[in-house]
Amino acid sequence: MRARRTSGRARVAQSIGLVAVLAAAAPAPSPAAVGAGGPTLAPPTEAERDPLAAELAAAGPGRLEELQARLASAGKERIGRLAAGGARTDAEVARLTETLLVDARRFRDDPAFRSRVVPAIAGALPPDAPAVLRDRLLVELSRRADLLDLAPVELAWGAAERGLLDRLVGATHGRPPAPGDSVRWPEMRLGPAEAPIGVSIYSLASRFFDAAEAAEFLGAVRRSAPQRTLVVLADHPQASALAETATRLGVQLVPTWGRTYSPWPRDPLSFLVRPDGSQVAILRPNRQLGREADADMGLELVQDLPAELDARFGPLTWTVAPVPFHNGNLIDAGDALWLSIHTLEPRILELLEVDRVPVESFARTSGVERYVEVARMAAGEIERLFGKPARFVHPLPVEGSAGELAAAMRRLGGGAGFDLDSLVTLLPSATGGPAALVGDLGDGSELIAASPDAGLEPLSAAYGLARGPGAADALRSAIDRSHRRPRAVGLTDFLELVAAHLAAEGFAVHRLPLVLVPTTLLERSGDYPDEDFLLGWNNVVLEAAADGPRAEGFAVRLERGDARARALYAELGYRLELLPPLVESVLRNGGYRCASNHLRETNRAGDLGHPGRH
Repeated sequence: MRARRTSGRARVAQSIGLVAVLAAAAPAPSPAAVGAGGPTLAPPTEAERDPLAAELAAAGPGRLEELQARLASAGKERIGRLAAGGARTDAEVARLTETLLVDARRFRDDPAFRSRVVPAIAGALPPDAPAVLRDRLLVELSRRADLLDLAPVELAWGAAERGLLDRLVGATHGRPPAPGDSVRWPEMRLGPAEAPIGVSIYSLASRFFDAAEAAEFLGAVRRSAPQRTLVVLADHPQASALAETATRLGVQLVPTWGRTYSPWPRDPLSFLVRPDGSQVAILRPNRQLGREADADMGLELVQDLPAELDARFGPLTWTVAPVPFHNGNLIDAGDALWLSIHTLEPRILELLEVDRVPVESFARTSGVERYVEVARMAAGEIERLFGKPARFVHPLPVEGSAGELAAAMRRLGGGAGFDLDSLVTLLPSATGGPAALVGDLGDGSELIAASPDAGLEPLSAAYGLARGPGAADALRSAIDRSHRRPRAVGLTDFLELVAAHLAAEGFAVHRLPLVLVPTTLLERSGDYPDEDFLLGWNNVVLEAAADGPRAEGFAVRLERGDARARALYAELGYRLELLPPLVESVLRNGGYRCASNHLRETNRAGDLGHPGRH
């Protein structure tokens, strides 16, 4: 864990203009509140809290500063008393946190009220407070507000490297711009798609991975890329559990306290490069249902990237994109961004001012034409955002009768619900021409059917599938049934369309097995979002490494498939490094590309066409 720093208060006061915190004596604890085990700290009563919250919400500037100073002083007193009590229970820490919030419900629901309380909390930590207590309070606080709200507290308490608002570009009144705001965006664009990777970023929350699995994975990445910097977003329990591993492997841990992020740091943010070579973390404005907290991943990195890395790639700044995006549905092929109509769905719905895809309108020519027209508009916005031409991996329905157009839209619908980067990989091949690797469920069925029982055992062991006598035959039968269901049939039709279109676009198309495994085969329980999960070899990250082009991804643990994938990538000029799978990520339909994000080396002089040296 990071050692506590003492210069945070001065920086946060300068960053957000906090008034100097004036000491005001807090009431001493009553004798009844102090027992043999130390003080028992109860939050204010309803009668005490409500008037204070109301006054804080209504106070003018002078009175507000006075109240914030009083609250900060009272917070110091309470934290000091709890620290002096020795052992601190979770209940005591939670009660103290509630006191710091003044009114927990209002703090949660009212942004204006929250902004008035945060400066008081930022000044409430005594200089001699034990680091362990500070960390436990940060865990509790971080469960109650977004990182952007609590950033001043983390900075003032010595738990952050730098302030966030100091690094915001394209700001509007000190806050990120809303999608419709008229803002002059800094000149920036995606860097070279296969430039050498300087930093790999992973999110390994304890909710999804135990420390042993995380350590095994990080050890494999370190062996595969000995010189690369590895950064791991980890909640407090995981950061503590991985501390020794991180020291041994040279991994930079970024503690997220009580914030639990998904295993997929690539989806919600991209790194764009400015003309001077510095990089900008661009955050998507659309919060994904069930993964709303992921919007803060980029902020964690900007706030906590170690100083050496910040200087090497920045100073790293951040902004919020003016339009929705999802990196799992964007494929950067260097000269262009490739996407599907599903990539653009959130923005299409915004432009059409509807809350779901208007499928019923596709029965009319005008309905399809309007949807395609808006899709082209949304693709143009993606072009301007990322600074590269946007192209579709499939044809758009533009000609034909109403029935033909409706059939074409139904065929495109077969790709809905799947991330494009799990289905398609685009890469320059050893022969110099572009190659496309497209998933193939039929090929996956044949691979499973032809694998001997012993060959299926590592697969079942890795993902927690049923094992024992007859398990291999049950697996084959279940996958065969899965591939005959409408969802799989629709996906097969979509992939055939993609393969044919990419071939017409000049790609040498190769097929790789793809397998849909029903979650009913899992022996573990979990809140898995889909009825099945994908196994395949498309979801990889490419790099022009010093010793030749390489690709890295998760091993599927199906020997014949892993060997076949290595051979095909080698034929195209790439060394495929297969890493231990992060199982919960895979079960939730996230492959390696989703489970990683990367800061790539660029020429600091600004020539983005030629990757710089380490």
